[in-house]
Amino acid sequence: DRFNFLKVYSEDEYELFREDTRTNKLLRYRHCILASYSTFSPSPEFRTDLFQLQAEIGKKVNVETSQFNSHTIGVHIRRTDNIDSIQNSPLELFEKNMAKEIEKESSTQFYVASDSQEVKDTLKETFGDRIILPQGILNRDSTEGIIQAVVEMYALSRTKKIMGSFFSSFSDLASLLGRKELHIIKK
Repeated sequence: DRFNFLKVYSEDEYELFREDTRTNKLLRYRHCILASYSTFSPSPEFRTDLFQLQAEIGKKVNVETSQFNSHTIGVHIRRTDNIDSIQNSPLELFEKNMAKEIEKESSTQFYVASDSQEVKDTLKETFGDRIILPQGILNRDSTEGIIQAVVEMYALSRTKKIMGSFFSSFSDLASLLGRKELHIIKK
């Protein structure tokens, strides 16, 4: 397979990239590594088309989202290694916002993606059956764990909207992939 490294660090380079995407020059490469100074796609549709899941991972996303209803809200709570998220997006604020959502709509449920098992356990204890937890392992140091993170990101992208953590690109990307409203929970 042929790899291409594409860097987009300036507005001039971004314009060249936009021209490549319009003429499909970029599509000649099976694998690309992108580095960008800002959101790199010229349109939301381009983002959705650019990132295509492998069939096996797509099946895992389908299983992960099979319990969703039309009022499932995604919740992404970053904890273990992101001090900015921990300090600015405390669990209590997530709980408060989740309770407000239940007040608005009684059939609300929450898909909770987090790198903290303690957070998941606390929310399950507080909100019971309204909480849908990911099925895979919680481990950044294995291929299986990384695949599970992708599954969780795409599952979040299929929710009605997303409550995300401050200073977390995971929340941002899930929102962009699904074109879903993102509400950053912060002090």
